[in-house]
Amino acid sequence: MKVKSLNSIVFHTENLDKLISFYSDILFLEPAEYVDNGNTVQDISNNHVNYVLDEMLLCFEAGKRTDQGTIILNVEDIKESKEILENLEIKIEKDNKDWFTINDPDGRTIIFE
Repeated sequence: MKVKSLNSIVFHTENLDKLISFYSDILFLEPAEYVDNGNTVQDISNNHVNYVLDEMLLCFEAGKRTDQGTIILNVEDIKESKEILENLEIKIEKDNKDWFTINDPDGRTIIFE
């Protein structure tokens, strides 16, 4: 067996509302969409949110179990991305010329490169 690509990542959280706000309002990710009875709806509820990045699904589900993990995001402009987050008063945890890290509301590390 040879795995060719990653389909999705699911994290469980006790802070779903905070994570939705962080990933939507701070990182500007748009919830995924799907068609339900002919209508396009966002893939978000009181129990989960799904974001699509290229062809990969990033999902957060409400639950008592919290999965930490690390998320790595490729950005077009490292310097601009860092400045935007700093202007939003998001603490840069680690930093060098090729990448930097922040933490989401669950303490999960996000690497920008």
